[in-house]
Amino acid sequence: MIMKKRVALFLTVVTICAFFAGCTSNSDKPSTGEPQQSTNVVSSSETDKKILTIAQGGDISTFDIQNHNNGVTGAVLCNFSHGLVERDDENSWIPVLAKSYEMIDDSTWEFKLRNDVKWHDGSPFTAEDVKFTYERVATDESLKENHIFSVIEEVQMVDDYTVRFITKGPYPTMLSLLSKNGSQVMPAKYIEKNGIEYYLENPIGCGPYKFKEWIKDNVVVLERFDDYFGGEPYWDEVRFRSIPEASTRVAELLSGSVDIIVNVPTNEWERIDANEGTQMHLGGGTRIFNVIMKYNESPTKIKEVREAVAYAIDTETIINSVLKGAGESCYTRIAPGVFGQDESLYGIKKFNLEKAKELVASSGYNGEEIEFLVPSGRYLMDSQVGEVVAAMLQQAGLNIKLNVLEWSAYINKFHAGEFNGMALIAYGDDFFDASYGMNEYRDRNSFPYTNYESEYYDNLYKAALNNMDPDSRAKQLIEMQQIIFVDESVQAPFIHLSVPYGTSSRINFNSRIDELFYANRITLK
Repeated sequence: MIMKKRVALFLTVVTICAFFAGCTSNSDKPSTGEPQQSTNVVSSSETDKKILTIAQGGDISTFDIQNHNNGVTGAVLCNFSHGLVERDDENSWIPVLAKSYEMIDDSTWEFKLRNDVKWHDGSPFTAEDVKFTYERVATDESLKENHIFSVIEEVQMVDDYTVRFITKGPYPTMLSLLSKNGSQVMPAKYIEKNGIEYYLENPIGCGPYKFKEWIKDNVVVLERFDDYFGGEPYWDEVRFRSIPEASTRVAELLSGSVDIIVNVPTNEWERIDANEGTQMHLGGGTRIFNVIMKYNESPTKIKEVREAVAYAIDTETIINSVLKGAGESCYTRIAPGVFGQDESLYGIKKFNLEKAKELVASSGYNGEEIEFLVPSGRYLMDSQVGEVVAAMLQQAGLNIKLNVLEWSAYINKFHAGEFNGMALIAYGDDFFDASYGMNEYRDRNSFPYTNYESEYYDNLYKAALNNMDPDSRAKQLIEMQQIIFVDESVQAPFIHLSVPYGTSSRINFNSRIDELFYANRITLK
């Protein structure tokens, strides 16, 4: 866990980065109409409350639990509300709002619910909340999680504390679905009475911590909920600060202003370990760096150009010089530990600069500018990795325009598909089944990102979705990865990341492979 004895492998990449020395970050902050109740963060030193402060690289996007698909938001909302089942720290399923569950047949699951759960306004949690939540996300195509929950045909209320999920055909991954990020239940009567816009400004959940305030692009503050069914919450307040600049996160940790920081820059590891009162923690995860490419727009609609991207990226140089060893070369976005991973695409190095140059030269590409959208502050060394990848693509003969944005501005542009050519993103998988990651390439989900379309692929995905036989289903998931990453070169995955955290020595902290922070599982020493 502690990095004090790690031998530095930090090699300079000044030569290939120099081309992009003038790039700057844009900190656009679009109005969202969501809670902004004050302008100053209250320091922990100003109160005697028991406070946990976590600094992430960006702000949450919403309190609409089913209308996001990013880990920054999920790390906050998992403390605010609960799902029927969740994964414990060992990644095993445990009932939470459910007392028990049973698969009745291939398309029917029954859940017995707890009868002692209260919403943050004091009203009781019932089967009505479950039906409202999951039928809403299953039918509302505007919600970002609809694409994965749309397998639900109906939620039947057997009684006030029993529900049955009916799926559209056999569905082998129900527990994965109901325990993933975005599966937490929302309050039916509260939303039906007040409307969704009122809820977004005055959200309630059923978790150990309730909403106190959200200062956009600054901090989300949750406070203890005394009527929590799981017993007395450990912390009086939990604060999630948005600090895009990595050096600022480090300074806040060293000063004692925060307890946990994410994505610690490699050049700060030894400093944090050497400082009295702080330490480094290197955790596992499922996150993999990918270069997303527009499949239907020039010049990345040319297959040889897309192929060249994979061959142009020298992953070993990036891992050793930029990531300080915190990564593994790969050519699939499906990480180890996720069911259906194509092991033949993991641990391989595609780098071949001469082949990349040959592909570009023979492609008919005539030097058109290609935008490369890159985030800053969200993933480990993301902007630095983006700069190096851009330089490598330039060396292969592509005319790259680097566009580095802070996370909040980046994710808005990415979700709108507002990048002309390529984008860098590090996908994770809290579903722990390859069907989740590979779902993105179905024609209904690929827009406006890769914009890939294939009837054969769609039919293959649907067959795997309903396949109750694990062995043949795994083969289908592997074939999908071969199509997307090898045959069609739709995008270029290249490094599976380790996850570095800086932590205060006053707390007990063990990272999770899904990168969520369950505050009640973090304690003082």
